[in-house]
Amino acid sequence: MDIHFLTISQGSANEVDHWLNTALDCKIGNMENINRLLALNIETRKMLTAAISSLRSQSSKSVHETPGPYSPIPFYNENNEPGQDVP
Repeated sequence: MDIHFLTISQGSANEVDHWLNTALDCKIGNMENINRLLALNIETRKMLTAAISSLRSQSSKSVHETPGPYSPIPFYNENNEPGQDVP
């Protein structure tokens, strides 16, 4: 999942929170329903925040190859004959 889309969703959830609180302040709509929607939106925002945090921590863990006991690569000259080893 792409963090970009989750952050857009988080912004949308914040906007929903704003408009629900505005409706409460202006006494528009059923207060019980608005409070229930606010509670659901809080849970949604928590889930989005957790998903973003999880993906960010996963992306910060990059794979590093530890150097191993590799044998040198043989060098071939223009006549396709082995020459010196390249370190």
